[in-house]
Amino acid sequence: MEISLQTIVLLSAFSFAISYFSFNGTSKKKDNSNNDQIKITSNRAKLNIVIRSDAKIDKQRLIKIATQSTLAAVDISKKHNTQVYNRWSREGQPKITLKCPNETEMNDLIKAADKYKVHIQCINDKNTNKPILLAVGPDYEEKVNMITGHLKLF
Repeated sequence: MEISLQTIVLLSAFSFAISYFSFNGTSKKKDNSNNDQIKITSNRAKLNIVIRSDAKIDKQRLIKIATQSTLAAVDISKKHNTQVYNRWSREGQPKITLKCPNETEMNDLIKAADKYKVHIQCINDKNTNKPILLAVGPDYEEKVNMITGHLKLF
């Protein structure tokens, strides 16, 4: 029986991130960010895991770093953006794994995340110190889609 890499990554990230799962009730607060470029029309939140497809990395290490980046992103979101974190938790912690074609595109994603004020967790290759994986969010779906909406599923 063969399991796809995306399934392994998502299951690993989910199993470790489940410890962060919490129900803190509903909140009617609005997005208080100073970013007027994106209009938040939906209250849905998600986390995107972006993997550079040209990086030469084995599946076991890929799963390890995907889990690490997911946990770090969730932990920071829980501390600094509690409203979005609570919404993301109540919605079942949606995570999507995407592929990025090259390092240049990955650097563009990092710049876009900074522009739209979306938290990212970047994992660099230990040998080359170049980004190989990003966890984008969890944040409002519109903001995450502005950064990663053009990428294909992994």
